[in-house]
Amino acid sequence: MTQLRDGVPVFGRLAEQVDTQYPGATERVRFWEAQRQLMNYLIGGLIDATVRAAETAGVENVEDVRSLDSRLVQLTPETAETNRRVRAILVNDVYSSPQLLDERAVAVTRMSQLFEFLLINPEKIPGYHDNVNREPIHQVVCDYIAGMTDSYLIRIHRELLGKELE
Repeated sequence: MTQLRDGVPVFGRLAEQVDTQYPGATERVRFWEAQRQLMNYLIGGLIDATVRAAETAGVENVEDVRSLDSRLVQLTPETAETNRRVRAILVNDVYSSPQLLDERAVAVTRMSQLFEFLLINPEKIPGYHDNVNREPIHQVVCDYIAGMTDSYLIRIHRELLGKELE
């Protein structure tokens, strides 16, 4: 699969393909299918280029990989360009969107408040007593918070600190 055909980027081609394959599907389903196919394209490019690089380098075992002067894992030129474009879109249009920046600020505040609370009240951490003698308290608290999903962070913050953030 080439990166461009008649000036149409990969995702545009995939979206057209999905529209043809799933004409009655909702926009959401078509988007997720196109995204799934884009990931398959990128992963396929990663595998193809890495296999070629391994063959070219004469890699036969893990020691051969470790002795290389350059990275073995790589993308094909086409998938590297697609990956670059996807990253640019994500950085410019998604990660930097005002709504996401506001949500991120609220999440950071929640994590900070929860971190400070748990440093003072470590007994509130599930399994705290199992880890207390092996690691410093700040590490136990950090690991606990790092493993939280967004919804779990919101719930635990509400339960332990009794307040909502907007």
